[in-house]
Amino acid sequence: MDTANLELALRATGAPLDVLDIEGDAAREIYGYDLLLVRPDLHVAWRGNQPPEDARKIAAVASGHVAL
Repeated sequence: MDTANLELALRATGAPLDVLDIEGDAAREIYGYDLLLVRPDLHVAWRGNQPPEDARKIAAVASGHVAL
């Protein structure tokens, strides 16, 4: 799945980013989604089955640049 837009948006905020591709179904069974954005404090900032349409908004909120 192409997450390049979200990765680019997160990197533009200066937020640390590691991308993990976890094999198997264990993570999906726990979280219920194919994609997760987890902050360094382990808070799940976003989850979905497709990359977000507005990656910049998700990145801004997850990195603390904009409040919901």
